[in-house]
Amino acid sequence: MMNNHPLPKIKAILENYVKNLKSIDVETDEEFNLQIKAYKETMLDGIINLRDENPISLFCNYSEKMSEKDATALISVIQACAEQKYDLSTIPCLEYLVDTIQNNKIVTPSYISSLSGYDEIPVGGASTIKQDVNQFLLTLLLMFPIKKVKFTFVDFGGSFLADLFLKEINPTLYNTKPITDTYAFKEYLKKTKDKVIKNVQQYGDVCKYNTKNKTIVEPYEVIVLFDNADKGSSKYLHDYETELEALKRNCAAGGVYIIDFVRASKSFSMPQKTLIAPSYIEDIPAFKKACIDYINSEATKEDETQIVSMKVDKLGKANFEPINDTLLIPVGKKSFDDVAFRMDIVSHVHAFILGQSGSGKSVFLHDVISGAMLKYSPEDLELYLLDFKLGGVEFNRYREEKHVHAMLVDNSDPQITLEILRELRDRMAERGKILRQAGLTNIKEYNEQHPENKMKHILFIADECHEMFRVDDNNRAISNEISDVIVKIAKEGRNQGVHLLLATQTLANTDISNEILNNISDHYLLKCAIADSEKMVSKSSDITTKLTTGKVYYHHVDDNFVFQAFYADKKQAADIIQTVNKKTKSLASNETFYFSGASIFHFDASEVLKEHARKCRKMPVAFAGKSIDIKQVDVAIPLNEDFSENVLLIGLNDENQSTRVSMNLLVSLLATCKSREADVDFKVIDCLSDDDKYVEVLDELESAGLIDVIPAKKRAPLFKQLAEDVLAGKAKETILFILSQDRFRELKLDLEFEEESSRSDDSELTSIISFGSDSSRKKKSVKSFSEAMNVILDKGPEVGVHTIIQLEKTANYLFTDYISHKELFQKFKHLLLLKSDENAATQLHLRNDIRLENLSKEEDRLRAYYYAEESDTYTLFTPYMPLEGKDLKEFIKTL
Repeated sequence: MMNNHPLPKIKAILENYVKNLKSIDVETDEEFNLQIKAYKETMLDGIINLRDENPISLFCNYSEKMSEKDATALISVIQACAEQKYDLSTIPCLEYLVDTIQNNKIVTPSYISSLSGYDEIPVGGASTIKQDVNQFLLTLLLMFPIKKVKFTFVDFGGSFLADLFLKEINPTLYNTKPITDTYAFKEYLKKTKDKVIKNVQQYGDVCKYNTKNKTIVEPYEVIVLFDNADKGSSKYLHDYETELEALKRNCAAGGVYIIDFVRASKSFSMPQKTLIAPSYIEDIPAFKKACIDYINSEATKEDETQIVSMKVDKLGKANFEPINDTLLIPVGKKSFDDVAFRMDIVSHVHAFILGQSGSGKSVFLHDVISGAMLKYSPEDLELYLLDFKLGGVEFNRYREEKHVHAMLVDNSDPQITLEILRELRDRMAERGKILRQAGLTNIKEYNEQHPENKMKHILFIADECHEMFRVDDNNRAISNEISDVIVKIAKEGRNQGVHLLLATQTLANTDISNEILNNISDHYLLKCAIADSEKMVSKSSDITTKLTTGKVYYHHVDDNFVFQAFYADKKQAADIIQTVNKKTKSLASNETFYFSGASIFHFDASEVLKEHARKCRKMPVAFAGKSIDIKQVDVAIPLNEDFSENVLLIGLNDENQSTRVSMNLLVSLLATCKSREADVDFKVIDCLSDDDKYVEVLDELESAGLIDVIPAKKRAPLFKQLAEDVLAGKAKETILFILSQDRFRELKLDLEFEEESSRSDDSELTSIISFGSDSSRKKKSVKSFSEAMNVILDKGPEVGVHTIIQLEKTANYLFTDYISHKELFQKFKHLLLLKSDENAATQLHLRNDIRLENLSKEEDRLRAYYYAEESDTYTLFTPYMPLEGKDLKEFIKTL
């Protein structure tokens, strides 16, 4: 009844009344009046019946003397009607229409056919503004199941028009306090816009989706503006107009509506004496009490969700069970029967969990993970846990657990996702080789024959997995490889004991390969979007749209049913982790790799030198940071006495990120040269800006006598002498740093060196005496900074002179017009690449998929590539944090 507009029915009743009047054919006035009375009573009975069938929609009032019994009965009718209401159509507003038939007034409300996203509702006619506001909002609330409409009040002027709600109605149905600050409202509007976009992406038009599927997927949100009603105009509008207009455009499609209560015009009419007189809910004491009691009771009522708990005590006290060839993890109940999540190498090979926000997906995922940890030993089971929700809110609780081999709790770096998958792919390749050498086909056969050296079963779990399959033009090569590796696992993983468990809220805007979906054997569908449900399992949406929180529709080719997933509150979840810790206390860990996006590594000279002792004894080695992969190895740059053994560091330095890497190289080279007990000169050309925060590191190292920072007036003699010593083959082992080569004016202007003064007679005599010997050869000379620079770069490495150049923009590289591939790598065998402008990779002739402009420059998420030209390999890494303050002083003491 609620979805049928009452006006056509009212019209039919009135038309029938008029038709009956016209049909009167009697001879006396008495008979005529009796007929009119009868037809009028029939008409009024029809309208009253219509009102009683659908009281809120018709919005006609009742007697102020209504009894509690009648009020309770009326609420029952309202509740029954509300259960059938899914959209915001047929909403009575506060203006009334009056039809006069033979001096009798018939009052019916006017209607808003549907809230459009932004609607102005006039208030304040013959009654008070507050009564009109309360009447409209209570009516809107009662039209739907309670908790399916939620209000946000905005009251800059302190109108107190929401007093009835704030004082008498449960706050779960509205924001606890009205928004009274324009800045807070702007932030709220931005947040709500994001919610609207998300809802539109998932459901299309929320109202149409609800109507079609006879459900309300999440409460309609109604933003209520009071200022225009109370003051007549909004003096604050300009403060938030931009954000409000942006929200208005799409808010209705996303299930958000804006009501602006405005002071009514003179045409606003509220008849005082009519045949069926309107009155307010607040004016009927019994009905008002029944309404508020009903609203509050429903608001506090728990959703009808069956709560079943995992038998933690039973699993916790029992010994770990062997896996053999099948994982059976208790996850819920079907009637009185246990339901197990199953993985094996035959027909239950990979699984997918799909459920929208609030469906219980995350809880169910925890059931699988915690149940697996309770039941199986980390000696038999390894977990790869990838949580693509920002901050890893779901999986962080398992960070210290011994079952976990790899954990990612960040979605900002697709490269690390790929590195984890590459490691798993390599492990699969190694397992395949082992099985072939043993003449076996699967993990079950291998473990039966090698009980003392079993292969561990591997469960790869990714929550919000749609992030792995997003189409990203900036990282297309990475995205393609991620998909390729998952396809490989989907096709080949079963025999090697590697299983996929993918989970997500939505499949919208993702491109999951059919090769992956076709290899999913087990589907666990919670309440989700119809399109998503149908994509996973054909003809499943009739079931999934009706599921309540925690209910799961399981589908397998051999079976399908609905069950209730286990639920654990925070205390129970903590108890499970504690129980797992007790059971695994004496066992070895699976060497957890943990990545949260924010990575901080410090250069530990003693540890690094110990790890690379052999290499560091032979040559200077620079250490830049830790590789972004599951092994997190040190990025080592050995500087051999060989052609082009120099380092070019390129990257923007607006937040000193490039200097940070330069300082790492300098400090690590000091350490490795010290370990070799080599007498190496460290010369630094400092062209950094005065506000570079790492300049103090240079000062500390220079004060300790470890480096020479060359002032401008001494640069010419240094470069000339160093270049000529290189040419003469007698240069001392030297590491030359040029910091911020972009500002190296002498090189930019290619200044020439001053002519040497005439040689003394003794020098000439020596030359004559030495005629014919090697020393009599004419000394090779360089005339300018540019010439000296090229000599040092081209010839220096072969005689132990290595140069490290820090450059911000490729256009400033040695101040040449063009960087050819050949000339670049004749001088630099090692490139360190940080965030740069979008043309840098092309100018440096890098691999097509390297996008330097996409690298992070944030201090705790700094990313860089190390390119080794000789092996043509790229290593993505996190640079070390430079040594500063007390740590730097302690390091200096070791040298």
